[in-house]
Amino acid sequence: MGSFDPFTGPIPTVVHLHGAEDSSLFDGAPEAWFTPDGRHGKGYSTLIATDPNAAVYEYPNGQQAATLWFHDHALGITRLNVFSGLAAFYFIRDQYDTGRSDNPLRLPAGPQEIELMIQDRQFDTNGQLLFPDSPANPSLVDGAPGNPGLHPFWIPEFFGDVICVNGRSWPYLNVEPRRYRFHIVNSSNSRFYRMGLADSKNGAQGPPLWQIGTDGGLLDRPVQLPGLVEPFATHPTPTTRLFLAPSERADIILDFTGASGRRLTLTNDAQVPFPSGNPLHPSDPTRSVMELRVNLPLSSSDTTYNPASGAPLRGGQNQEPIIVRLADPVAGQLAPRVQPSNTRQLVLFEFESPAGQPVEDLINNTKWRGIRDRAGNPPDTRVPGSKQDTFGQGIWMTELPRVGSTEVWEFLNLTVDAHPIHIHLIQFQLINRQPVTIDAYTAAWASQFPGGQFFGYTDNPDGSVTWGVVNYPLGVIIPGYGPPHDYLKPNADGALGGNPAFSPFLSGPVHTIKVFPGFVNRFVVRWAPQATLVGGVQPGQNLFPFDPTKGPGYVLHCHILDHEDNEMMRPYLPVP
Repeated sequence: MGSFDPFTGPIPTVVHLHGAEDSSLFDGAPEAWFTPDGRHGKGYSTLIATDPNAAVYEYPNGQQAATLWFHDHALGITRLNVFSGLAAFYFIRDQYDTGRSDNPLRLPAGPQEIELMIQDRQFDTNGQLLFPDSPANPSLVDGAPGNPGLHPFWIPEFFGDVICVNGRSWPYLNVEPRRYRFHIVNSSNSRFYRMGLADSKNGAQGPPLWQIGTDGGLLDRPVQLPGLVEPFATHPTPTTRLFLAPSERADIILDFTGASGRRLTLTNDAQVPFPSGNPLHPSDPTRSVMELRVNLPLSSSDTTYNPASGAPLRGGQNQEPIIVRLADPVAGQLAPRVQPSNTRQLVLFEFESPAGQPVEDLINNTKWRGIRDRAGNPPDTRVPGSKQDTFGQGIWMTELPRVGSTEVWEFLNLTVDAHPIHIHLIQFQLINRQPVTIDAYTAAWASQFPGGQFFGYTDNPDGSVTWGVVNYPLGVIIPGYGPPHDYLKPNADGALGGNPAFSPFLSGPVHTIKVFPGFVNRFVVRWAPQATLVGGVQPGQNLFPFDPTKGPGYVLHCHILDHEDNEMMRPYLPVP
């Protein structure tokens, strides 16, 4: 176990371009960090020789136009580096969405195209950023770290009491009575947002938000989000509000025509944590994000694209082709002619202390290194079905899809949180989700664990909890053991992953809306450029302008940064 003393050395960092199709050599692998004094992680790489405290990356920028962002991704401290400010926008432009005022799509541009980076933060009485790391510096929302004998500086989720946009607390923006385009990213550590517009004076409903794009670029047509006041809900339900989990982006148009003199507040009603938290109190300051003041004179006539017309954004002359659909969002099934090579069934699991405090969040019950920790006696072993990385990082990978292949990944969420899963290199599409009898599956899953001596926490006579060697009995979940069976041996559903089949525990109809805990969430994933047509690539065929099978590898992880930093992240690498 590492030291419990505060770290006093140079801060590691590495940049990840979130949403990019790039080589893993330049993807910002967690082990690719470097420091101001020139130390390097085992995954470090640079395009050309440079100073030891630097790296040179190469981005192809060949994707269709999209709103990306870049942020730190250093192993174990991403939450701290992003909280400290290491995050920014990165726009991919193309010949259609050029960012110029004469763009073929007639989208608002120049002063009418604005980025909004939304974050919640906490400050001390001197106005400095304050991250809760001890009883002396508790979170104003969740208190101090709940397991000081296990993780003295870690809290399960950070929630601040101040909403910042582009680094300013509750700012305002003066606008003209015309259409504006906003690129929005939720770069909060853990907070979800459900947003709409309301009149600042009387709370009356404001103009609708027109969503024209998501993480992967422009939509085929705009979607109207009225932003209605909605009842509190802890179960999946459609929403009229702009709903963004950490790391998600939205491209929207707001039309202020006819709103001269009005002040409009961008409001938020998402509980923390989401969805298990209590409703926000009416006086909670995080219910407000920012204010839009329609007090500037109209500088010129507005001839930009009007989303209320419903005119297409893709598929026409001087437009990108329509989105390649790997899933049928209406039927909740794979699109015609999509043929997956494999199905993987992965379990999201949270390991708790006796007091009910989260200790670790795990993907498929597997830690970052892919090792079953026996504290060295007997020797540690790898998770069966895994392969060691070839870059010398000392990590074992279980997800090794073939480049060019298509797979179905099913995530069964046993936790109380909604987890925004991010898979580097590719975009993936939701097929459907289906409720599960969680208690029954958890019991069946636990029954498959063989028992044995592994590293875990120990209850002490004084009531404290510390790390130590634990003798787990048969039929008890062993945190960090990995799945109970060999990852590569298909289960009764024919799925890889090493877990009991999900199908006997499905308890309700298929749905196709937002991912929540207590559900199997099915995604279709393809290792090819996003614009590749269905049937346009075969397993083993590489259509990227680089070799994705080389380098330190990519990762899949929860984008609640406090989870990512505490084991809810796994490396993966496409194979030839």
